[in-house]
Amino acid sequence: MASTINGLKFTPFCRTGNTNAGPLGLPVRCQLMAESEERETNRGRRFAGLRHHAKVHSFRVITVVLAWLMIAAAFYERPELLTALQRAVQHGMETIGNTIPSPWGPRIEFVFREIGGFIWLQITLVVVLLRVLLSIIASVWRWLRRRDGPYQNLG
Repeated sequence: MASTINGLKFTPFCRTGNTNAGPLGLPVRCQLMAESEERETNRGRRFAGLRHHAKVHSFRVITVVLAWLMIAAAFYERPELLTALQRAVQHGMETIGNTIPSPWGPRIEFVFREIGGFIWLQITLVVVLLRVLLSIIASVWRWLRRRDGPYQNLG
């Protein structure tokens, strides 16, 4: 039997006799459950719509353009970085090709090396690493800017 207070749904699980009441007069654990359900609802609304898709795709386009600019700058300023990346990717392909049993290992190595996949592997690797780095920075930024955490009202 669930009860509703201020539009938030609480389950009977919350009626534990906990005397540690929060601002709504409910046990703190119940409020945390209600707040997490509310965040899930807001998250569903936040990820739907044109604005969210514009953000996602602009991030994708910007990271690809930035990766190409970084590759072009490395070509002119530090070509040894591109050579080292090329050797590392080639060594990785050889290792993977040698690990997979014949005849598939040599076939996979051939496809990546000879049919144009080699340069695209390097570009994709740069794009993925750039996206991971930017996502980590954005996550830390959001975490630092968050003012109201889920456990703020416990005191």
